[in-house]
This record gives sequence, structure tokens and C-alpha cells, in this order.
Amino acid sequence: MRIRVVDKILLFLPIVLLVFTFQTANAEVISFGLENESYQKDEQFSFSGTESDGSKSVFVVIRAPNGNFMGMVSDPSSDSNGSFSTIPRDVTDYFSNSGIYKATVFSGEQKEEDGVSIQLEWDGTYLHEVTESTISVSTDKSSYSDGDLIRIFGEATERIEGTPVALKVVRPDGESVAIEQLDLSYNNQFNTSIRAGGSLWELDGIYVVKV
Repeated sequence: MRIRVVDKILLFLPIVLLVFTFQTANAEVISFGLENESYQKDEQFSFSGTESDGSKSVFVVIRAPNGNFMGMVSDPSSDSNGSFSTIPRDVTDYFSNSGIYKATVFSGEQKEEDGVSIQLEWDGTYLHEVTESTISVSTDKSSYSDGDLIRIFGEATERIEGTPVALKVVRPDGESVAIEQLDLSYNNQFNTSIRAGGSLWELDGIYVVKV
């Protein structure tokens, strides 16, 4: 029996990132994020970024997890090179209940629905930005025979304390032949070994590793 294992990336994990950069055809904003990595409840927060034209008014609308309007912050006029920084405001004036809030940035010539949004997490003590990052996975060989040991390696761009990586090997008919939960190491890597053999591995073909 010959078994071929194909690497695949299927899952994304939430992480904290200081600035999220984007470019869209309809948006004037080039980059946007919290000015600091995080803020405590007794501090003032602000956003910073760049827009394409320079000397523009920039507004950021903040909405609660249920979609309710919590307020708006702004920079009355960006620099000539497009850099902007909103006027600092008290964290507790805009963030009350714990959860994921949405911050949408747009210029004075746009409406909120034309802007670009990021997610902010407020846990009652700290405010920080949330985005997504991929997990990569690979195997030591591209094909295996019955009884071979399959060595699987992976890496995440960021490590979230207490969040394991769920790994699954799926055979050609879609049935799972192995399921594991793996902790990330200090350098955001993980590895495991699975023996190819037994009744669950009876099908020849392509087996997919999913995380």
C-alpha cells in the first residue's frame, strides 16, 4: 500500500498585532491601527496611520459587540504626507462591556460604510487590536508506505497562551484517521509523529493533514 500525504493550511488563530496594513481601490487610508500595542482602562487611547492624499480629516467610528455606536474619534487634518493620529480619548468613555469592538476609519470625503474596519478586544482591563495569522504545516516526506512513521511539523506566526493547535489527518474518502491537540513551543512551533498503518489506513491515495 502507498500513501501520499498532502500538507494543507485550514485554520487561522486570533492574535494581537500593533498595526494592520491594507490597500483597497475605494479607500484612501493606507494603514491604520492603535497607536500603542495596548491600553489600560485608566489610560487614553488613539489611532494612527496614513492616508493617500495628505491634509485630510480622518474619522474613526467605534461600535460595540452588539453594533451600537459608542462614539467617534478624529484627526482634524492629517500631515501633508498623509500621516494621521487621532486626538487621545479616555478608554472607558468608549469601551464598557467586555468583547470584540469594531473600529472603522474613513476620510472626511467618505461615509462609514466606505471605510475599512479593524477589531479591538476589550476585556475590562486592557484594550488591544485583534487580527488573524496563519499556521503552516509540513511533513518529512511526500509519500509513505504501510507501517511508516509520518513526522509532521508546523509553525504559527504568533503564540496565544493556552490555545493548542488542533491537527487532523483525513484519508481519501474524507474520514479522519488521526486527531491530536498540540501545544506550541516557545518559538511558536509544534511537531508530532503518526504511524501509517491499521484498518483506518487501508485506502491507497492522498491523505490530507489539516490544522
